[in-house]
Amino acid sequence: MKSKTFALLLFLLSVNLYSQKDYFNYNQITVKDIAAIEAKFDSYENFPKFKTFYASRSKAEYAQPKCFTRKINDGLPSASVRYYYTKNDSIVRDISYNWKINIYKVEQSKRSKVYNTEFDKVVKFISKQIGEPEPGQGKKKTVEDIVEGIDGKKSYSSERRVEWKYKNCKITASLIWSKEHGESFITNIKWEE
Repeated sequence: MKSKTFALLLFLLSVNLYSQKDYFNYNQITVKDIAAIEAKFDSYENFPKFKTFYASRSKAEYAQPKCFTRKINDGLPSASVRYYYTKNDSIVRDISYNWKINIYKVEQSKRSKVYNTEFDKVVKFISKQIGEPEPGQGKKKTVEDIVEGIDGKKSYSSERRVEWKYKNCKITASLIWSKEHGESFITNIKWEE
């Protein structure tokens, strides 16, 4: 009985370590790899009802992104994961993790603390995998919003951002929040075209 329990414990530990290693993909993949990757996380695919485009890169023509929802895994929050890939060669050029933080029962004044805690958790997780980012990043700064509010007044957001360069990709964790617009927490992994 002890050997079966030990074997089961060893198996569960190895699965957990394997998933931690692969939560983020730092090696560039193709669209055919996506389903197998997401199956490891028991994700489910979302099919957008509208055509999504990817405007931040103009050199290549992108296909409709593959979108998945991942459950809480390895202590990281659940996330909406989007894979952006080029039409002509099906190479994934960008993976976006839009973190879903459960704040529905958290009072408004404490929401930014919850988001900041989750941001720190993701930054620590990535840093363990690929090394520390350049020092001095991730501090709160105030930025002026591009769009003025309905009343014509300027609004301001707080932002924390951390970037890493690893192999041939750039990883960015970004947290933005304001009273007017709420919170947004996204991690992107981008490869050069």
